Amino acid sequence: MKQLLHFTASWCQPCKQMEPLIAKLVSENLNINYEKIDVSDEFDPATEYGVKGVPTFIALIDGKEVSRHTGIATEEKLLNLFN
Repeated sequence: MKQLLHFTASWCQPCKQMEPLIAKLVSENLNINYEKIDVSDEFDPATEYGVKGVPTFIALIDGKEVSRHTGIATEEKLLNLFN
């Protein structure tokens, strides 16, 4: 199972810039389970995954991290996290 963890924050401008792209990505790729995590509200997952900045995208396959990206990304970059 493919899962994309999206660590974000309501005060983060780059995170807000990514929102339309993420919405498009999620709607077009139904085989990817998407989870948005606001680091201001949920500290434990950010600590567990060692997130040091937002936005951070972590790709998991069968529950195991395969790659990550921090910062603004293109749709292609996000999809390539699973390769």
